[in-house]
Order: sequence, then C-alpha cells, then structure tokens
Amino acid sequence: MSTTYTVYHRWPLWAGMIQDHLPTPVDLDWPAAYIPVAQVEVQDPIENQPELPLEEVYQLTQHLDREWWHNPGVTALVHTRSTSVGDVLGDSQTLWVVAPLGFGKLDTKPVTNASAGNCVSALEARVSPKTIHLSIGADVSELTVWVGNLTHPPTAPVTKPIVQSGGLQSNLEKALEAACAEIMAALAAKE
Repeated sequence: MSTTYTVYHRWPLWAGMIQDHLPTPVDLDWPAAYIPVAQVEVQDPIENQPELPLEEVYQLTQHLDREWWHNPGVTALVHTRSTSVGDVLGDSQTLWVVAPLGFGKLDTKPVTNASAGNCVSALEARVSPKTIHLSIGADVSELTVWVGNLTHPPTAPVTKPIVQSGGLQSNLEKALEAACAEIMAALAAKE
C-alpha cells in the first residue's frame, strides 16, 4: 500500500533554531507562511520504522542528481527549491516538521480545502502594498495573478490555465494556488 504526502514549503525559509524542543505551529507561523509545493506518493511504513516514508518524501523533494519534480511518485504543484528544515510534510492525519535530524510531529491537524487561501495569505504577507490582483479570462480558461503596485509589480504577472472539467471553484483554487506559489518562488529568488 502507499500513502500520499503533501509537502509544504515555508516562505521565507524558517530561520528559527530547533534546540531543546520542536517548534510549535505558532513558532512556524503555520499555516499562513506555508504553501503546498508537491504531492508525493510513497510506500506505507514498515513496522517499527514510522519515519521511513518521511525520509523518502524528503529525499524525493531534493535536487540531487536532477530537479526533484522529475522524481517518480512526485507531482509538483510548483517548481521550487529543495525541502529544508522548517518545511512541513503531511498525510491526511498528521503533520511533521523537517528538523535538523529527522522529523518532529506537529501538534496540529492538516489543513483541508484551504491551500489556496494559505497561499494568498502568505503572499499578502510578503508584498507591499498588500494587494493581490486577479484577472479571469472572459471564457474562464485562464487566471492571471500579480501583486503590489500595478505600475511597478515586484514580479511579472503569472497566468495559469483553469481546467474545464470538474468543479469550477476547485479548479479556480488550483489555478490560484499554482500562480501564488510561482510568484512566491520568484520573490524568494530575488532575496
């Protein structure tokens, strides 16, 4: 059997130190400072080795011999940096923070149906003025997102397709999430 884990990257990278205790969700600014970047499918843990799938998810989201989004079992939501200390991995029941050595269970439940909102919140926290612009094409086939001042935005506008099958709200959220994640990556690259 296998389990799908969601990988959440913190923007900006977490600068806190993990010393005598694991950070709390409040320490990490979870979920506001995080965006989902990948879905990773791995084999379920072997008895007495519960961290084995987490180690595999972590390894599969590292730039080792190739960009991590080309690894088997990985569905990238955005092409971005490797997973680092302070990032979060989660299945449908539990969240773990990546620690300097291993993983620590977070004392909170995974966020459901809020990833686009989390991404927008994280993006708003990064730009000034706190303005996010959305434009949906007349035929509802694409969504364009840009941030900040209209005349001098900090990054180029990002356009994402809106899938035409399934629920419109869900497809709009997915397009918004992908656009926000790409803008967050562009902002991080400028730092």
